[in-house]
Amino acid sequence: MADNELDGDAERDDMKQLTIALCWECTRWHKGTPACTAFPEIIPDAIFLRGFNHRKPFQGDNGILFEPIT
Repeated sequence: MADNELDGDAERDDMKQLTIALCWECTRWHKGTPACTAFPEIIPDAIFLRGFNHRKPFQGDNGILFEPIT
């Protein structure tokens, strides 16, 4: 397992409750899921849980960045 990954869905869910990710404020987030337009399978933990500022490019995002909800 990579250093930037969590051990299973339960740990991810626990961490999600403790963090405030930019994702919650993004039009691209698929509400109620751990996915978005940039990451249709799963948003990387570095963004979703650790607060990486996705206004900047992130490996694998295909050039799709944070877009605020207006």
